[in-house]
Amino acid sequence: MTQPRIIVRPAAPDDSEALLGWRNDPTTRAVSLDRGIVDRADHDRWYAAALASTSRHILIAVVREAGSELRVGMVRFDRSEDGSHEVSINLAPEARGKGMSGAILGAAIEALREEAGAVLLRATIRDENEPSIRLFAAAGFRLDESSDGVGRYSLALD
Repeated sequence: MTQPRIIVRPAAPDDSEALLGWRNDPTTRAVSLDRGIVDRADHDRWYAAALASTSRHILIAVVREAGSELRVGMVRFDRSEDGSHEVSINLAPEARGKGMSGAILGAAIEALREEAGAVLLRATIRDENEPSIRLFAAAGFRLDESSDGVGRYSLALD
């Protein structure tokens, strides 16, 4: 079976509902650093600020076919004061287990590389989140440190 072609595009206002649903999905919450449910008002404030921010980039991964667009995930890059970018990924529940995560993360990293050039990427992952650890390792991230059940990984983009 051929994998669908994944593309990423900047998040738009009409992506808000999907992102809130993905964030509050029980599987997502189980591996998140913050495992609480996010309410609509808090999400709406966060999302409006995120879209307006110059230091936060949210990319939506989509599969386009037959004139329609199916959202399959998101990747967020938060630029720190030191110029590094913290990476977060979340797949739509219906896209999980289909082998898309590598393509989604790869497309997002390539989009950031085209925009920002050589940067340091960081990811913070719960030690029990083995699928994310494998995903980031396959993308070239290396473990820098682990404490309190959380690993900190990095990848230098050239």
